Amino acid sequence: MLALPGIRAVPDLEALHSYLTFRYVPAPATLFREIRKLPAGHFVLYHDGHLDDHVYWELPWESDPGTYRDEEEAANELISLLSDTVERHLQSEMPVGVFLSGGVDSSAILALASGAQERLASQSPFAEPGENLGLDSLSPQIAGQILAAHASRSHTSLESFTLGFAHGGVPQTGFWELDQARVTARRFGTHHHQRIVEAEVVPYDLPRILWQLEEPLGDPGVIPMFYISQMAAQAGVPVVLSGEGADELFAGYDVYLASRIVKAFRRVPSGLREHLLRPLAALIPSHMHGHNLAHRLLDPVDQWYRGVGATFTEEEKQAIYSPRMRHIASQIDMQSVVSPFFPRMNALSDNRGKCLGNDTLAAMLYFDVRSSLADDTLLKADRLTMAYSVELRVPFLDHLMVEFAATLPPEFKLAGHTLKYILKKALGNVLPAEILYRKKLGFTAPVTAWMSRDLHAYAETLLTSSRFRDRGYFDDRSIRHLLEPARCMSDVGSRQVFTLLVLELWHRLFVDGDRDLLAAPAFEEQTDNAPSALTGDLADCTQQPQERQRRWQPRLTRLHPELPSTPSPRPSPFPPTPCPWTVEPECRIMAATGGSRCKMSSTSQGYQGCRRAGLR
Repeated sequence: MLALPGIRAVPDLEALHSYLTFRYVPAPATLFREIRKLPAGHFVLYHDGHLDDHVYWELPWESDPGTYRDEEEAANELISLLSDTVERHLQSEMPVGVFLSGGVDSSAILALASGAQERLASQSPFAEPGENLGLDSLSPQIAGQILAAHASRSHTSLESFTLGFAHGGVPQTGFWELDQARVTARRFGTHHHQRIVEAEVVPYDLPRILWQLEEPLGDPGVIPMFYISQMAAQAGVPVVLSGEGADELFAGYDVYLASRIVKAFRRVPSGLREHLLRPLAALIPSHMHGHNLAHRLLDPVDQWYRGVGATFTEEEKQAIYSPRMRHIASQIDMQSVVSPFFPRMNALSDNRGKCLGNDTLAAMLYFDVRSSLADDTLLKADRLTMAYSVELRVPFLDHLMVEFAATLPPEFKLAGHTLKYILKKALGNVLPAEILYRKKLGFTAPVTAWMSRDLHAYAETLLTSSRFRDRGYFDDRSIRHLLEPARCMSDVGSRQVFTLLVLELWHRLFVDGDRDLLAAPAFEEQTDNAPSALTGDLADCTQQPQERQRRWQPRLTRLHPELPSTPSPRPSPFPPTPCPWTVEPECRIMAATGGSRCKMSSTSQGYQGCRRAGLR
């Protein structure tokens, strides 16, 4: 749209204010002042010079959540509906894969897809011999090719893809699911692909990721989505299923546990809350621990909940803003931005007279489905898969699944401290307990480690540059304070720095028109000496961290002249990792060019090297 006459790449500062809160820009705004996006479930009609906005689908919040009184009944219907949905999404004339982690959602999709594929393979679309299917009108050669192609597809296993993050060849704790995913893939007989990503490739690829997104997304999940989509394209798998949406539909994030505390606190008489506890809470400074908790306990959910990706509070934004942005922010009512994404808090009631709007968990889930899921999770998934011509299918978000989930009472989704309770109960005969109840890791990247170590110099240079300062959004001293290593080592501080880094790169790409950021070598152009997410553990065997940094630093400095020309002297806390296997040079070249078969399979040494490196 920026190529159209009259459309200028001018940032919308009200949208920037929202971006810092949510890490994305909620619809209908974008960060471009003159461009708006259509909210999810809407369409527009242009007639006689007017655009009319219409809703064609809405989350059925007003469905009676008391439909299911029995957990067994709900669980049985859930597994039946999910199985049918996966089978429908599995139908394709092209190879189909699954984005696989070691968690519940993607493992469930893979398990059900594996069973559905076996059923589809056994149900040949070709009738009994002699029945006219139209093949008799074709030549014997063409008809034979069709039959052979069908037979080949019927016996082709599913493809599965997973990745992990490492530092100097050492698995990054909390972001390494390769082992669990490999076990799951073996259990269900997939042709499994895996990749290891190290932080040094991120400065090359983050601008490419943002170029495809077109909007700034401070969600670290954009990084693994980019690489795993690239991996599927390399493998020639144009259709992939994934587990997006299950967490938002069935309460899978830790943040939803706050609803239990709120629900318990609401039993305190309202007079005591308002006349005693609220004045006491007002005495807690905004920067002290306990301020946010008091806010959540005393105020309605729509006044404090900002989604699973909430990044900066209003107080934190004021602390880093320049005087100009503080003035602009003072005129923005964030409640007006948030309110459309919550149900009518005081109007909805079920047949028992209970106000649904007062159910904190239900309201949190409603917000995340309508806003976070649409403008963050699905935006990144759709655009980054399509960047590699991969069609992503999300069975959990089939409209039948979403409408069914809306009928389930909140206590089915969060029971005690068990997240996604009803989904796990439904999958009890599908997945083993070690998958159903293992600690959730999430499909994201280790930004806390990166911002405090590997990418700290990169972020610091860009966020203290004259270009960043001249935009006039932020106070330079406050940004430098935010960049202090101690703050970057916290989860909150690192997410905030990453959000600002994404914002600055977006400005350089789309506002400044700095296309040189996209000139880093793509994976097709990389050689054995270039940093690549494709070489993964192979690169770790051939280069120690200091050597790898020496090789990529000059290239990065050419993209960002303000970066220092020599690597940061900050030592790595990790010792050098010895190479666990010997890999022939030809094998490394195959890995760098995306090969899945080793050229040296005729030799025992080369064959074993490629097998142990995951290339065979």
